[in-house]
Amino acid sequence: MIYWRKWGILFLFIIAFFTHSWAIDKPPQEVTEAASRGLEDFIKKKPQRALYRHGFADRQEIETAFLGEGFHVYTILPDEFLKEDPNQNLDELLIPTNIWQFIILSHQKSKAVLSVDKFRNQWMAVSIGSAGLAKQLQKAIEAWPESDGYSWKLVRIYQARSDFVAIYQNDVFLGLVPLTSARVAMVLQKLDFFPLELHSLSEMMRILRPIVRDNLRTQTK
Repeated sequence: MIYWRKWGILFLFIIAFFTHSWAIDKPPQEVTEAASRGLEDFIKKKPQRALYRHGFADRQEIETAFLGEGFHVYTILPDEFLKEDPNQNLDELLIPTNIWQFIILSHQKSKAVLSVDKFRNQWMAVSIGSAGLAKQLQKAIEAWPESDGYSWKLVRIYQARSDFVAIYQNDVFLGLVPLTSARVAMVLQKLDFFPLELHSLSEMMRILRPIVRDNLRTQTK
């Protein structure tokens, strides 16, 4: 009896470990390795003048640049987005894309976002940019720290050109933090990014649904 109890406890521990790891959604090793190569190719091997617009003030900031948090980009399929179902569940709607976006830091300050994508079954860094997005993502994870049981997912609604950070605590969905692109699309009263401002899934979908519908109609014409 004691033998089976020990194995039962071990089994529950393993399940809990892998469930928590999935919720945090850390990048696989091959994705991180591609991002590390991209850090060299897109930043450290570039002249400083080419990176000035990303906020790198001098060569030292370039040399000390390192990878910060990596976000797996999720989206919601348009057909699902257009369904007016009040009982929709975010995790049932989210579809993972092939894109990961890494914050690039230097001297503990966010500088840019490095994007990693998969081509012909190979992970590779494909672009660098979005200094504003980097700052907002860094502020979001600082406002909702992993040490307090929080985790995050980057949600991108392509048809509405809107980004959100989905916030979880102990794997329970709390709400969506709209980044500046989403604040503009949702016509929120204040356009300045505020990492503690949470919106419900139903509110987000209700406001953005007409935008998604109109853009789909434009694409099919």
